[in-house]
Amino acid sequence: MCRQQQHPHFSLLLTWCSLLTVAVVAVAAALMISTIRQQEQVSATRLAMKGDLEKKWIQDLQIHDSITSTFLHNSSVTLNTGGLYYFYAVTTFRPCDKKKTVVLVRNKIPGRKEKLTLSEVRMTLSEGSMSLSKLISCEKGDSLTLEVIPVECLRWSPEKTYWGLFLLS
Repeated sequence: MCRQQQHPHFSLLLTWCSLLTVAVVAVAAALMISTIRQQEQVSATRLAMKGDLEKKWIQDLQIHDSITSTFLHNSSVTLNTGGLYYFYAVTTFRPCDKKKTVVLVRNKIPGRKEKLTLSEVRMTLSEGSMSLSKLISCEKGDSLTLEVIPVECLRWSPEKTYWGLFLLS
């Protein structure tokens, strides 16, 4: 029976392959961890009705990182990141005989986009709450506004009238 002797070059090759395998597994693990951490980042904005004399939207809550932030300007939210957003709104009306409408609008961007109604809800009751939610695809720089008609019938309370959005992807 013949015994094979290991050549020094063969041992060196086995060692080199083992080190490469460990390196590839380490890089793959690092990439997976990095991807999971990026997916855990959340961007969210919540706006509430301010009950002072100005009766305007104020930023009630914002959770974001510097890349996916949103900006409130003139009661509109401007998006710094494009993607799929979950939009939600709750409006509460006091007794009022007027027709009530809540409209989510993508504002006009001169030279790029026209004003567009994304969603609209109408209420026939004289008082009560109305909710609206929608998945919307937005681009960087899009500006969204929630229009409430008639605004004089709203209950001016951050607990009863608010809207916001989450970046999903």
